[in-house]
Amino acid sequence: MGQQRELLSVSSFDFPVDPSNTALLVIDLQKGYAHPEYGFAKAIAAVGTNAEQESSKKFHERLRTLVIPNVQRLLKFFRARQLRVIFITMGTNTEDLVDLTPTLRARHLERHKRSGHLCIARKGSTEYEILDEIRPRTDELVVSKISQSAFTSSNLDYVLRNMGMRSLVVTGIMTSGCVLATAISAANRGYGTILVEDALGAIDFLSHEAALRVFQNDFGKVFETQTVISKLQGQGAELE
Repeated sequence: MGQQRELLSVSSFDFPVDPSNTALLVIDLQKGYAHPEYGFAKAIAAVGTNAEQESSKKFHERLRTLVIPNVQRLLKFFRARQLRVIFITMGTNTEDLVDLTPTLRARHLERHKRSGHLCIARKGSTEYEILDEIRPRTDELVVSKISQSAFTSSNLDYVLRNMGMRSLVVTGIMTSGCVLATAISAANRGYGTILVEDALGAIDFLSHEAALRVFQNDFGKVFETQTVISKLQGQGAELE
């Protein structure tokens, strides 16, 4: 993000973070959305404009070289300390997408009609699977959603409160879509919420940057992976 990243380090509020009640969320890093050989990428390759295809190429390059390695670093850190890790998945349970909102359903059906590729994963399909590189362990929760915000269409809030979680470290895709929607929902429910800039991705990088600015200004914190790890090692340090 270059010079713009400096602005993201400025905030008018702080909140404490205690690793013992902080969970790592990994949002929608599934083959249908984050793998260049499936669903979303295939649809863009089939009918996308030159600009869209270039954006998709950059998106997958960012995932491969930056986002996935940083999610792996965070997973290693949380797992080594037996901290909570929760994977969030997005997908439909039906053939006709009837469980999605009318707007979301219409969008995906139109893309499918134009490209021949379904851009939303169906539960049970290969596209629905979480990327092999960050596969959940057997003792890690996977929460399914059918909306942009995981808090809207899943039991995530119920689960987090049962676990005693008070803070969230958020990674995944898309920054300006499901990530931002989930993070704002979390902040509005009282969770201290941190977006990890270099562990997030979006097809439109300008939207990625805009989403981080919106979140940083009004809802929570934005840090890079190493900063998050360093602060969590501080055992209850203020997130300044």
